[in-house]
Amino acid sequence: MSEAAAVTVSPLRSSSFLVLLAYRICAILSYQIVAVTVGWHVYQLTHDPLALGLVGLAEVVPYFCTALFAGYLVDHLPRRKLGMVSCGGLAITASILAAIALDWLPSHGPGPIYAAIALTGTVRAFLTPIYNALFARVLPRGHFARGAGVGSVVFQLGLVAGPAIGGVLVGWSGTTAAYASAAALAVAAGLALALLRVNEPPLATTRTPVFASIHEGLRFVFGHQILLGALALDMFSVLFGGAVALLPAFIKDILHAGPEALGILRAAPAMGAVLVGLWFSRRPPELNAGRLLLTAVAGFGVCIIGFAVGSLAAARLLRPNRPVPTKTLSYECGAEPVGNAWVRFPVGFYLVALVFILFDALAVFLFPWVLALRGLGTWALGTMFLFLAILSLGWVYAYREGILEWR
Repeated sequence: MSEAAAVTVSPLRSSSFLVLLAYRICAILSYQIVAVTVGWHVYQLTHDPLALGLVGLAEVVPYFCTALFAGYLVDHLPRRKLGMVSCGGLAITASILAAIALDWLPSHGPGPIYAAIALTGTVRAFLTPIYNALFARVLPRGHFARGAGVGSVVFQLGLVAGPAIGGVLVGWSGTTAAYASAAALAVAAGLALALLRVNEPPLATTRTPVFASIHEGLRFVFGHQILLGALALDMFSVLFGGAVALLPAFIKDILHAGPEALGILRAAPAMGAVLVGLWFSRRPPELNAGRLLLTAVAGFGVCIIGFAVGSLAAARLLRPNRPVPTKTLSYECGAEPVGNAWVRFPVGFYLVALVFILFDALAVFLFPWVLALRGLGTWALGTMFLFLAILSLGWVYAYREGILEWR
């Protein structure tokens, strides 16, 4: 078949490519369901937005530490077997989280959850390089453009469906069912790789040292300004997108909604990406690709900032607005205010307040002493009388200094 004829043939006619897409969609659904579920799970345990940020940190640190070595291993080891091991890691992570949700594993706080997510970050570093390497083996070169478009659509569909499915599972069946579903999908992804029929290149008899190979790859990236700029822009877009880690707190405390709403919000950005991916699969951006990338990253940042600002603006516009004079009055112990609140109070007011707080707080210690007096003996009685004597000296001093006199 000529190259021109190959371009017109749909890559979906390749059974190996369909199996590879099944691997990709199942793996994406697995870790997306875990991402939504674990955010909701951690916030239910801690009610702390910082804990949500630590979930992302627990995943991204091992991801970046493993990514450089993942590319080397994908180039030098059997890719299908390496992919099956990675899918097994996803299944193990989801199973550990399910065991934590069922209290089968002892956990004090979110520490064990962070450890499981760190394993997810490690194995995720292998998933995309494995897909890209196998993609080049299952399709002829003439199908690469259309195949890449289809693969991008499948990827974004996974990003849309995964959070939505995760939110529905958590809302209807609980976190355990969601984790179990993620484990099943990871196993399905591994089975798809086991069924994949592809001619992998023979293993090299002599291997380049790992650090020399990594250095060569870094030199290639930094030596091509276009590639470096594209990767840097992608990094900034990922940093902007990190705000979605706080969505469980936003959903629960501000919108007062459930995990289903969390899944919808997590899926919304990917829905837009699906629409653009479908457009690009039909009309690839052959001209002004750099300008389009800059515009996309800038628009992404504006949308993330607009999400926060828009929420405040919507709250201001939609909240009940019933200003009455009573709301602007000062409130002091339920009494009717007299005069203007913006006046200068004499310092004696604050002195009396401090003396009251000081001795009132110390007098609290009398209650446990009274309850335990019978078992404490004479020594405790004498100690308390000494304590009361010291308090009395303080009152006498305050009286002698005129602190208790109101002028």
